[in-house]
Amino acid sequence: MTYKKLKNGLRVLIDPIKGAKTATINVTVGVGSRMEKTKERGISHLIEHCFLNGSGKYSYSEFNEKLDELACFYNAGTSYEYTSYFITVPAKRQAEAMDLWFDMILKPHFDADRLDQEKKIVYEELKEYNEDGDPEPNIFFKEESFLANSIVGNERTIFSFKPEDLRAFVKKYYVPERMIISATGNINESLFLKKIDKHFKNLPNTGNPVNLPQAQYSVFRRIGVDEDYNQSYIQFTFPLYFNNINKTELRNALELGLEYLLNDFLREEQQITYGVLVESDRFLNEGLLHIVTNVSSEAESEAIRDILGIVASYGKMFDEDAEFFEKIITPKYTNTLMLIEDLKGPDHATRIAEGLLYKDKILTFDEKMEEFRRPTFKAELKNLTETIFDFEKASVIILSPNSGDAEANCKYYQELLDFYANQQE
Repeated sequence: MTYKKLKNGLRVLIDPIKGAKTATINVTVGVGSRMEKTKERGISHLIEHCFLNGSGKYSYSEFNEKLDELACFYNAGTSYEYTSYFITVPAKRQAEAMDLWFDMILKPHFDADRLDQEKKIVYEELKEYNEDGDPEPNIFFKEESFLANSIVGNERTIFSFKPEDLRAFVKKYYVPERMIISATGNINESLFLKKIDKHFKNLPNTGNPVNLPQAQYSVFRRIGVDEDYNQSYIQFTFPLYFNNINKTELRNALELGLEYLLNDFLREEQQITYGVLVESDRFLNEGLLHIVTNVSSEAESEAIRDILGIVASYGKMFDEDAEFFEKIITPKYTNTLMLIEDLKGPDHATRIAEGLLYKDKILTFDEKMEEFRRPTFKAELKNLTETIFDFEKASVIILSPNSGDAEANCKYYQELLDFYANQQE
């Protein structure tokens, strides 16, 4: 993997894939709904839609005809903290694709008529949240938090935007120090770097830092009945805080080990679930770790008791079973990395650019394994398992298909959480 940073702050990543017949070019800009003010809700997402409406010398129809000529696959997406645009073309057409894509980023058209069309499209997307067209808030964050707001925006803001609003937002955030340009596949590295210099080298660094609002995590607990479920749905969510590269690799290992323990006991030994999923949502400097499963209503209390017990005692596994790290976590971690390495598709260019937003450096497979084999990694992982789960801040969603004694269940589950929270004091 090749990494380069221009004097103006623009970062470049190249990760060739041997034997590939296509080349993928991606531009990721470090701006999303997290940076939006209240009156700007949804503008990042709307801009993403408008970027394919022509650029530079190409009108809307000419731009799309050019895309058809390239026989390409392309897409774009907006998140809370970044917006990405990628295009995959036959390797022999990559020079044309680079010029077209870079021209789109630097000289987008924000035609008023096309903007009105895109507003209608985005509004239809917004209505998918619910019949009223209001976004479903992120229940794990306070209302004033950026994460409690929809990336798509709301009806009022979407239809308020004018072309000049989009241009002003792009001018502020689509700047070299916030851009990462990545390429994968059968990429011509020297050509790619020349195109980067041609289009971006002379762009000035604005020197304007972006202040990121805090996520403002909020404890959410819902224990009740949902007749749409055939089984009891159980979810525990814990807030995470991490801001350096080592914590990212430790978090990956922690999730794999915990998922193994939960499935080994609840699925293999107790046979009360088809499986337990452990996954996380990641944002800059913070995140959420979710534990999710479905069980029969009869096994609900047992499953919850077992999950909390395993989570609370996770760190003790390193002492009670000397081979736990080597026999369980090591092969699972290694196999996961190999799978990711083997499944590099068109979105790989986006993923490595996204990774660079969250880290100071993108690690190769060998570098990740070297990090994993550090003499202190196991001890740091054990320490993380003992400190990362804050039961006082645990969010809980338990939805049962029948009422049973909901009030008694709610009281019992709260007592379990209080018990483990007291154990941490």
